[in-house]
Amino acid sequence: MSRRSNLLFLALFPAAVVACDGEDTTAPESSLQVAITLPADSARVEEGEDCILAATVTDPARLIDSLVWTSSRDGRLGESTSIVVRDLSPDWHEISVVAFDAVGRSGGAAIALRVETLPDPTITAPLDGQVFEFADAILFAGGATDRDGGEAILAWSSSIDGPLGTAALFFRDDLSPGPHTIWLSALDDDGQADSVSLAITVNEPRTGDLQVITTLKDSTDTSADLDPDGYLVVVDDTLARPAPINGWVVFAGLVAGEHRVELRDVADNCEVEESDRLIYVAAGGLTQTVFEVNCSTTFPVAIQNIVDEPGISSRPRSRWYFGEGFSDKRAFRAVESRNLSFSGSMR
Repeated sequence: MSRRSNLLFLALFPAAVVACDGEDTTAPESSLQVAITLPADSARVEEGEDCILAATVTDPARLIDSLVWTSSRDGRLGESTSIVVRDLSPDWHEISVVAFDAVGRSGGAAIALRVETLPDPTITAPLDGQVFEFADAILFAGGATDRDGGEAILAWSSSIDGPLGTAALFFRDDLSPGPHTIWLSALDDDGQADSVSLAITVNEPRTGDLQVITTLKDSTDTSADLDPDGYLVVVDDTLARPAPINGWVVFAGLVAGEHRVELRDVADNCEVEESDRLIYVAAGGLTQTVFEVNCSTTFPVAIQNIVDEPGISSRPRSRWYFGEGFSDKRAFRAVESRNLSFSGSMR
């Protein structure tokens, strides 16, 4: 065959090529088979999250020349069978991949991909690294921006104490001692969530001791009926200890600060000024408070009349009648002054 005949043959049959080693590399007429393996169709990824795009290309002739990924929103993305993309625009994308081989054939595939916008939470208080004393009122303040235009639900939590609140601004004075990681999470109306965190420390509580003293206002008045059972001292409605008459009781290791102290079980014939009071317990020392008790004599009878009856005995006589009990020291002393005696309990 002449050179001219060879050129004519190639012009008429361009796809028929014989390699130098004799292998027939005639290209098939069908297009390339392309499939996207990652991500799945209609997948959703978070804005700013790394997204892996991967595809397989089937070409028996192994003549693949190039491969191109594109987004319907962001344009060209990359040129490899596997790429990592980030910072895709929010909203729906059509992600497509097209492969080309050396003889001009092509094949492609496409999927839908949703890039979700996340709420953007921020903490303005407390500050990262801030240190608080035990029982301090700690301010929690923050918020979240939903770039889709909806509203975000907030949730605060502590690594030690768990959930703290859901408001944008509030105080808490009951955090446990120790190092806390404080989280603020935001959930938008599309179900997308994001969170931020910071660290704070709550110091161990400082403590002090409280001594409660009971004393009679007039301890020399032997006619007064005292309460033989003593009293009950109650602190913060949780700690209770008996206290004797003219004695004391100590509550050790109370958290420094204000405490409610009550004197209970006081007899009906006794009175106490400020039996329920607030006492500030200082740290590292002993704080004292005194309950002054004033008691009077009680009678099981009421003396209606005292009459002298001269005659047989030189000793005056009296008439007395049972009635409702009363407290009257002067009446009792009047009876004593006449040397009267009567049966019955004096209490």
